[in-house]
Amino acid sequence: MSSIVVTASEFYHLITYGFSATPNIVLSPNRANPQGSPSPLSNGFSPQQIVSAYGFPSFSAGSDGAGQTIAIIGAFHDPSIVSDANTFSKQYSLPQFGSAAGPTITVVGPQGVAASTGGWDVEASLDVEWAHAIAPKANILLVEAKDNSYDNLMAAVDWSVGKANSLNTAPSNPTPANVVSMSWGGPEFLAETSYDSHFKVNGVTFIAASGDKAGIVQYPSASPWVLSVGGTTITIKTNGTTYSYGSETAWSGTSGQSGGGGGLSAYELIPGYQNQLPAGSFSVKNYRATPDLSFVANPSTGVNIYDSQSGWSGWGIVGGTSLGTPAIAGAVAIANQKRIALKKPSLTTNSLTSSFAYSAAGSATYYTNNYHDITSGLDASYKAQTGYDLTNGLGSPNTGWISYLVDNIA
Repeated sequence: MSSIVVTASEFYHLITYGFSATPNIVLSPNRANPQGSPSPLSNGFSPQQIVSAYGFPSFSAGSDGAGQTIAIIGAFHDPSIVSDANTFSKQYSLPQFGSAAGPTITVVGPQGVAASTGGWDVEASLDVEWAHAIAPKANILLVEAKDNSYDNLMAAVDWSVGKANSLNTAPSNPTPANVVSMSWGGPEFLAETSYDSHFKVNGVTFIAASGDKAGIVQYPSASPWVLSVGGTTITIKTNGTTYSYGSETAWSGTSGQSGGGGGLSAYELIPGYQNQLPAGSFSVKNYRATPDLSFVANPSTGVNIYDSQSGWSGWGIVGGTSLGTPAIAGAVAIANQKRIALKKPSLTTNSLTSSFAYSAAGSATYYTNNYHDITSGLDASYKAQTGYDLTNGLGSPNTGWISYLVDNIA
């Protein structure tokens, strides 16, 4: 009989949670009135503010994700996700799901529908609403594993991209997604590399949250076959109804407390794409480093969402690396929309030698145009610095990021 060796920390996680994942979402202490409408200036940030700050396209035809499908992988079942997402959309003048001119939202439980939300409903609302906020015409495929075990979550991942998995009982997915968002994870474990095969799919970009515990590496973010998204604290300039980027620092925290997750993996080897980094970067050696890039995550500079389950009952402000994961998925969907119009293939993370995220930092000019280099802040013992670092990776997307992915990636 074979055996698996685990460390003390892995053993603690195993007896506490099993081989399972948890959402990477943090509620803001400055939460909006549960029954009130959010004020985009006095409470959480709005889609318009975030889109403007990062220089993403402003909901224009040809740059809205139309024709693309973003898969959101979650656990358990959120029975009100469609109505909640449409309430969010109405507030911010986004297309309504299911309307004549709007995108679709499809909810599938490939292993059967779970009987409860499992506390994952707020995560589902954040993921769906903020993928939609960035790419408002992209179709959303919410794939709900029957629980939060890694086996069932990975089976849901497989279903989303059309791969067979014996744990799934639903018919095969007729419209596989080419962007997959995974806003969950857990501490690394010795057997994690055996799960990497789920992400080796041509023409698909897998995106994972780096975690909300400062200086801690988690899986699946640590997989070299996914794009790992870390967290920042952001300021946004306001001039009437016009918004622009102010500044960003690392979402700082002491070790194991709230803050952007990241560091060197204990088990995943360094991929080739991390061997060439911008000047002044942290020197990555031997093992995979996370995150790859970052997005606002500090709940004190969080965003508005709407959720009607689990006693939440209305509007609230949230943060966590769960925010950047679907938001970056939305940006990739827009890039794919533009690439397909140019007869180019969809972006993919199915390579250890090249990565579109690192190619976008391949020269000093590209790096300046495509990323905000975040050089202030501290996550556990990791300090933000020039170039790549273990707090924020390459930095956050700048105005040229999507255009580079369209024009410069083969």
